[in-house]
Amino acid sequence: MAKGDTNKKQSKGQRRDDLERKRDDRVRRNAFKKERKIKEYLEHDQDFTSFANQLEALGLKIKDIPGDGIACSGPWGSD
Repeated sequence: MAKGDTNKKQSKGQRRDDLERKRDDRVRRNAFKKERKIKEYLEHDQDFTSFANQLEALGLKIKDIPGDGIACSGPWGSD
C-alpha cells in the first residue's frame, strides 16, 4: 500500500461513528424541513389575511388543525 492511501478499511468503532453521524445529520435535516414547513404554512396565501380579518369581525378565529384543513372556532366551542 502506498503512503497516504485513502482506501484503508475502517475499524468497527469508526464505522459506528460514521453511521451515528449520518443518522444525526438526517434527523437534523428532517427537523429543519418540518420547522420550515410549519413556518411557511399559509405564508404565501394572499387571501389568508383577508379571511382572518373577516372572521375576526364576526368574533371567530382560525384554528389550525394539521392534516384536517382550517376550522373556525367561536365563543361556543373550546379553543
